[in-house]
Amino acid sequence: VASAQPGMGTGLFGCMTGDGAIIKNLTVVNAEINGGAGTGAVVGYAHAPESADVRIEKVTLTGSNTMNAAAMVDGRMGIGEFFTYLAAQFLGGIAGGVAGPVLLKGCSASADVVMEGDIAQGMGQGAGLIVGGGEVCNFDGCHATGGSVTAKGNATAGIGALAGCAMSSKYVKGCSAENVKVVVESPTSALISGLVGYAGAASGAKTQISGCKTDNVTVAVTAGSKRIGMIVGGGFYFDAYKEFYPEPTAFDVEGCDAKGSISGGAIVGTIAGYVYDNSTVTNCTEKVTVDGAAGQPTGGDKDHY
Repeated sequence: VASAQPGMGTGLFGCMTGDGAIIKNLTVVNAEINGGAGTGAVVGYAHAPESADVRIEKVTLTGSNTMNAAAMVDGRMGIGEFFTYLAAQFLGGIAGGVAGPVLLKGCSASADVVMEGDIAQGMGQGAGLIVGGGEVCNFDGCHATGGSVTAKGNATAGIGALAGCAMSSKYVKGCSAENVKVVVESPTSALISGLVGYAGAASGAKTQISGCKTDNVTVAVTAGSKRIGMIVGGGFYFDAYKEFYPEPTAFDVEGCDAKGSISGGAIVGTIAGYVYDNSTVTNCTEKVTVDGAAGQPTGGDKDHY
C-alpha cells in the first residue's frame, strides 16, 4: 500500500533515472496506490537521459490491484513547461510517467486504474495499465491482461488500455490488451483507445505500431468525445498547441488485430480514430463493433473532420 499527497512520483520506487537504471524480473501482487502526478504500482516516474540504457523489463502486476490519482495541470503553462511536467502527470499500472528512451519490455499488468480531476484545454490526463503516459519511450511485448482504466473529470485526453500515450516513441510492437474496460466520463474527451490513446512523432519521424492486438476490450465514451480507436486514437494535435504541432504527429499501424467494442463518441475507427495524411493503417484485421454495428477501420482523415 502506497499513499501520498498529490505531488510527483508515487510507487514502490518514486523515481528512476540515469544510465543503467533497470527494474527487472519483479512481480508485484495486490498493490493499492493513491497519489497525484506520476503514480504507478512499481515506479511513479521513469526517466532516461539521451542515449542512456534505462529499462523496465519482465515486470508483472498481478492479483487485485487498484491505482487512484488526481490530475493537476495548469492551463497557463507554455509548451516547454507543459512537456516538462507532462511526463509526471500520468497514472499507470506499472509506471505513471515515462520520459526519454526508456525501454518497457516483456511487462504485463492487471489492475483497476482510476484518474480523477479536470484538465485545462483538453490536454489530457494520461492513464493506462502498463504506462500512464510515455514520451520517447518504447514498448516491446507488453500486455494489459485484465481490469479497467477509468478517467473522470472534464477535458480528458490520452487514455488507453495499455498506455495513455506513446508520444515521440520509435515503436510499440508485439503488445496487447485483453479483457480490459476503458471508460471515459468527460463530455469533451479526445484520443481514447483500446490500446494506446495517442502516438506519433514530428519532424519526419513516425511511431511504428506493429503486431499488436486487442481482444475483448470495451471502450465507452460520451457522445461528444472525438478521435476514438481500438488500436490508437490518433496523433497528438490540439488547437491550443498548433504553433508547436501544426499537424497531428505521425504513426504507422501495421499488422495489428483488433477485437472488441466501442460505444459513444464521434470520429471513431475500429483501428485508428483519426489518420492524418502523414500516417497509415496497413495489413490490419478487425472485429470491432461501434455502437453495436460494424465500423470503419479509420474514423477520419485530413479530408474528413
